[in-house]
Amino acid sequence: GIVRSEAEGSEALMFANPHAMAVERFCKVCGLGRPEGTHEPLDALWTELELLGYLASRAAEDAIDNDEDELTSFFVASTDLPGGSPQAAYDEFMNEHAKIWMPQFAKVLQRESRIPFYQVAAGLLGAFVA
Repeated sequence: GIVRSEAEGSEALMFANPHAMAVERFCKVCGLGRPEGTHEPLDALWTELELLGYLASRAAEDAIDNDEDELTSFFVASTDLPGGSPQAAYDEFMNEHAKIWMPQFAKVLQRESRIPFYQVAAGLLGAFVA
């Protein structure tokens, strides 16, 4: 949210900017939240990628087997997800949030980093969201 707010010229407050709050609402609808006792922002790159990984695994699970079993009983019902399915929720988050700020962030990280690991990770992130 901070990176995106700064790019749009608005005040970039941690946890209290419109983008951070939108990501937090999206995560809650998906049945995810901040672990108790932590203060990590849900709109951090790593948590957004975890959200996308979660939705992708849910979509893959739905594609393999549509029958509810013990494992899926712990998840939010797919129809309760944004768009009504894991794939729709994944697409919505990518298009309305991740693809808006991650490509520019990846370019800056790749250009500014002096550590090869982060340069390569930034290249992979840029390719992923492209």
